[in-house]
Amino acid sequence: MAVTYVGKIWKLSNELLILIFEFLLTSETSSPAHSIFDLQRMPWILTHVCSRWRTVVTTSPEFWTNFSFIWSDGSKPELLRLCLNRSKARPIHIKFFHRYDEETLRILSAHSSRWKSLAMDVEMMQPDIFEPIRGQLSLLEELNLTVGRSSPVPLILTAFSDAPQLNKVALRCPVDSKISLPWQQLRRFEGFIESMSPRFLGETPNLESYHLTRWHQSNFLLLDLILCPTMLRHHNLCEISVKFIEDLKHLELPALRSLEILVPSYTTFYQLDRLISRSNCSLTKFSLGYLHKRR
Repeated sequence: MAVTYVGKIWKLSNELLILIFEFLLTSETSSPAHSIFDLQRMPWILTHVCSRWRTVVTTSPEFWTNFSFIWSDGSKPELLRLCLNRSKARPIHIKFFHRYDEETLRILSAHSSRWKSLAMDVEMMQPDIFEPIRGQLSLLEELNLTVGRSSPVPLILTAFSDAPQLNKVALRCPVDSKISLPWQQLRRFEGFIESMSPRFLGETPNLESYHLTRWHQSNFLLLDLILCPTMLRHHNLCEISVKFIEDLKHLELPALRSLEILVPSYTTFYQLDRLISRSNCSLTKFSLGYLHKRR
């Protein structure tokens, strides 16, 4: 029985094998512990089964487009170049967790015209870290950046001001709305930002999803009065998650469908009623939650 079952596996076509391997690879590369340098995990482990599987995997560029690096990865330039060669001309996705190796990033920067997404979760970055990729990000669609307070975030983000396909940005770092990004083309924005006015939405007319968390309420409301004294109408925003409903007090949102308020107050439902009335929107999803400030 076992022999018959194994025999059928070897009869699968290369096309079907590729579909199965892609499913396995997608499941594994979503893990934060995944590293492209780990020879005991996907896709490397598939090359150890037999010569046929090895040929299928090494000649299929779709298996070599996810470049994830973890804190324990050192500099392995030859292995990295091998993976890049196997990816051929395909768009690539890059993730750094907890730290980055300068030589690794330098090698990847030579292929920045193929970057499709970039995610970095590190404590400290140098201001000129992305200078080599400026003007080269023709395919970049998604940017996810998490850095510590000591990093010069506005200078770091300058390199992404000229990314014609960038439409999804997540920033988990202390910055403000003066950072240089192609705001006009963004469709999704998530920011853990210390100082941002609703006027930001006036600079993002194509935004559809807006997730903003801020730590302090009083200073923000003062900015509301100074920077946004009149009502702002945003025609495309359909999904919002904010800490306080007061963040929306100067907005009209006719396309709004989903709203999450993380810290409700005694005026939440009064403000909600006013928002729906002035926006004339059809809200289909509304949720309340409690978000406690980190100690």
